Amino acid sequence: MGSGIGKMKECVKRIVWSLTEDVMLMPLVNVCLTLDCSVIMNAIIWNCRGTLKPNFQNYVRELVCIHNPAILVVMETRIGRERAKEITDRLPFENAVHIDTIGLAGGLWMLWNSKRVEVMPLASTEQEIHAIVKVPNSNSNSNWLLSAIYASPRTTERHILWNNLIKVAELHDMPWVLVGDFNEPLTREDKFGGRPVSGDRNTTFYHVSTLVRRKRNQILAIKDSTGDWIHEENGIKDFIRRGFEGVYTSSLLSRSRHNPLPSQWQAKLSEEEKRSISGAASEEEIKSALWLLKPFKVPGLDGLHAGFFQRFWLVVGKSVLEEVKNIFAIRKMPEYLNRTHIALIPKVQGHEMLGNYRPISLCNTIYKIVTKIIVARLRPFLDKLISLSNQPLFRGGKVLIMQS
Repeated sequence: MGSGIGKMKECVKRIVWSLTEDVMLMPLVNVCLTLDCSVIMNAIIWNCRGTLKPNFQNYVRELVCIHNPAILVVMETRIGRERAKEITDRLPFENAVHIDTIGLAGGLWMLWNSKRVEVMPLASTEQEIHAIVKVPNSNSNSNWLLSAIYASPRTTERHILWNNLIKVAELHDMPWVLVGDFNEPLTREDKFGGRPVSGDRNTTFYHVSTLVRRKRNQILAIKDSTGDWIHEENGIKDFIRRGFEGVYTSSLLSRSRHNPLPSQWQAKLSEEEKRSISGAASEEEIKSALWLLKPFKVPGLDGLHAGFFQRFWLVVGKSVLEEVKNIFAIRKMPEYLNRTHIALIPKVQGHEMLGNYRPISLCNTIYKIVTKIIVARLRPFLDKLISLSNQPLFRGGKVLIMQS
């Protein structure tokens, strides 16, 4: 352990010396920089947790195809030396800096394309890479410092990193971007697995706040139709269930034989229009529908909101495409996707009666994607499907029964 820390200290001395030498040649930046909107540069920062996974290189190529990054930072590569160079040589980037792993852990790469961005590596240690970056052909001639970080999971080595970053901050006056994984969660709730997080930052406040909100959202009592309070939990459930069954169940037992007045209007679509509504779902339709969904709306029974599918599309996209395409092929929503939670949202403060609540269905993301596609297909033909006499169904240019 002592020799490892000694090596780290030597690396710190080298990085400080290198940065001192290079930064001394840089002009000081004492003015407020304005954003150069004529040049947009994408950078991707990815903790891949192992670059030897079978699909790693395919994921990188797909990321490049979708986002066109000028710089790619890959953390926790878990390989180094010649093996790392063999892999990066096969990736769609011209240049790369590799940091060796610490045993079988860690590893940090910075890759870039010289035609898109000028990167001048300054120095590096086992936990960091520092480089000066400039976007060619931009209106601004300023450079900025990019620091890619993958902090050690060991506290002693992380302290060396933090001390090093403090020294780096004292050596320059450039715009500075730090990216990566610092292995320093703020609270216990931010951490999954491993050892517990030390410290108690606002834990009591958040715990109390959660309990208060949870209690406020509970229905502890409700008035029945005669104004009597119901306090027992099962009694509240039965009353609410019967109430909404009465609202959504028709009590019509017979209908008049009287024929309605004849109307000249008739719903009609051409064969081509019918096919456009009932055809198979395309990949473009499915992805468009998914990205129209708000990412962090309350999820359905599976607990996965739209943001999960958007964020991890490269991993789950194939399964989503297959599921949605199959639904349109068989023209039926599977039962396990048709299940939903129903939540009661208070319309007013001091909610006492059942009429003070508005029910909403918490559908899963796949269900929402399907309905989004159906709505998008029907919208161009609404004037051919709904009579003008049904104007009350419209509000603000939308059809009430098809709001998604």
